[in-house]
Amino acid sequence: MPARVLSELPTLLLSPAFLPISRPPHGTWVPTGIAIVGADVPHKQGIYNLQGVKMQGSLAELPAGIYIVNGRKVVKK
Repeated sequence: MPARVLSELPTLLLSPAFLPISRPPHGTWVPTGIAIVGADVPHKQGIYNLQGVKMQGSLAELPAGIYIVNGRKVVKK
């Protein structure tokens, strides 16, 4: 930085543009963030393999393997 900018730095930091916004007294901050995160995504009903292909028939009729049944992983032996 040039010497002129360094010499003016304290003045710049005290200018109204750099002063922090006035804060409320301690303990009075009001949270404004996101309170609850949720998703209303329905699960796919049915039986799918791990590649996402929908399988026909019931789980009892399928060969041994890992399947997604109504949104949950199931191991059939």
